[in-house]
Amino acid sequence: MLNARCIGTSLVVLALIAAATPASAQTSAKIGVFDKQRIVDESGLGKGVKVRFEKQQTDREAEIEGKQKAYEAAQKAYEQQAGVLSDEKRLDRQRELARMRDELQSAVGNADRDLERAYKQALVELVQKLDPVITDFAKTEGYDFLFDQQQYAYAKDGFDVTDKVIAKVNATYPAGAGTAAKTP
Repeated sequence: MLNARCIGTSLVVLALIAAATPASAQTSAKIGVFDKQRIVDESGLGKGVKVRFEKQQTDREAEIEGKQKAYEAAQKAYEQQAGVLSDEKRLDRQRELARMRDELQSAVGNADRDLERAYKQALVELVQKLDPVITDFAKTEGYDFLFDQQQYAYAKDGFDVTDKVIAKVNATYPAGAGTAAKTP
């Protein structure tokens, strides 16, 4: 069963092909397709973004782990000493443990939100860099239409230009260049 998006996309593709082929002149349109997810996964630019994000994630996990261990150590110490503590000291320790638990839960929530925000920002920055390179590739190579894999249901392998686009992205953003933008 086709969903509405596939039907709509198919109609747009057919309309574009029809518009590109005037009735008086039977010319063929140059059409290509690419897999943007594969470009992200395999290009140096995409790999660099992934490495930076994974480092942020590892740093946050280490921070949380440190707070978790401190809380667990304080809780263990309290459990060992609870029998010999005065009521006042026991209550103080319980308050301290509750405060540490709350701080830990808050840190976990903040880390999750920060990582989600960083992930979304990294994707936006990546797309902002990829789209001009893909457009330049299409123009340079003379494509009339270049579609992302998510915009079509099927294409013959001969239309797939993903490897060429990855090469163009890698040439535009060499591995050692970091995130410095190079004019496509």
